[in-house]
Amino acid sequence: MGKRELLIVLAFVVIGAAVYEITAPPAQPGQGFSWSRLWTNARRGFTPNREHAQWSSKQSAAVGASTREVRVRGANGHVEITGQTRDDIEVDVVVDATGQDAATALAAAKRAQVTVDALDDAITVSVRPSGAQPAGRSGAMSVQIVNVTLRIPERLAANVDGGSGVTIAGVAAVKIRGISGKSSMTRIAGPVAGDHARGSLDISDVGKIDLTLTNVETTVAGVHAASRLEIVNGSCGVSGANAGVLDIEARQATVQITANTAPVTISGTGGRVELRHPGHDVHLDMRRTRVSVFIAAAVPLSLSTSDDAIDVTLEGAAPPHCVIDALAEDGDVLASDLGLTATKSDRDSRLEHSFGAGPRLSLRTSNGNIVIKRTARH
Repeated sequence: MGKRELLIVLAFVVIGAAVYEITAPPAQPGQGFSWSRLWTNARRGFTPNREHAQWSSKQSAAVGASTREVRVRGANGHVEITGQTRDDIEVDVVVDATGQDAATALAAAKRAQVTVDALDDAITVSVRPSGAQPAGRSGAMSVQIVNVTLRIPERLAANVDGGSGVTIAGVAAVKIRGISGKSSMTRIAGPVAGDHARGSLDISDVGKIDLTLTNVETTVAGVHAASRLEIVNGSCGVSGANAGVLDIEARQATVQITANTAPVTISGTGGRVELRHPGHDVHLDMRRTRVSVFIAAAVPLSLSTSDDAIDVTLEGAAPPHCVIDALAEDGDVLASDLGLTATKSDRDSRLEHSFGAGPRLSLRTSNGNIVIKRTARH
């Protein structure tokens, strides 16, 4: 059908509708065809909810001697859990909802359900938002965001499945799954385990870590036992007094280790790794990753990458006592700041030099350069 034929058909439809309006018997109120009603209903359907309402509730439950953890399931808002000296748990729920008007928004907020179920070894807090529902005659859809705050005995562990960010403090252990958004965990006596995707995560003063992080900006300080981090995209900064080996697997991520007080191992591919004033040995085995190191006092370092550079800055009035062993395959070792020249063999470059008796700095790259320089700044 061509454009001309389509316009003719549309003209006949409009004329037919107008004739029907003129000749049809009167319809009962609210019935029959009406251009104005059609337009009004269509406009209502596309009108966004303009009102917000909030509804809150509170529950409590006794905690038996055999209870070991509190589980939170299905929250789509923020979850906050605080460990306290107490013998029960207290659950505060705040639901934010939208609606075409205040009444429908409040009705939408009240449709969310939260139940507390005490089992032998755990207490489960189940959140069931009602989902998007029609909010009155307008046809616009209401949405409920359920935020949960719990106060629990500090001897219990927290287990959270789902939520837009968590804030957890002062509990025995933490396990998270399906979390996104802004999160923090502090004063956790035992392990912090699970996964977090998108958003940010601050961790401090925890027993140990076993986490998988995707597109998360992470800070870690104060870990008391051997830990593991898997980082995909995003970034991670580790600082403060940490104990136990920290094992990091990084893919397309930015990792910064500052003044580590325990051994660190880093493996993976892509992104960037920066070591600032390492205070304990570091073993790094990366691919296609740029590596930067700032050394004030030497510690054993074994750093290997490919298809990118290793930059080493020796800080202080004089180079720290150390033994440098640098090899660049298909690249160059450059140390003009130190007045040193590498030995060239075919396409490889090697520099071995001792600044007194000290720890060994082993540097390896392929298809990239190693640059060693000095600065008087600390």
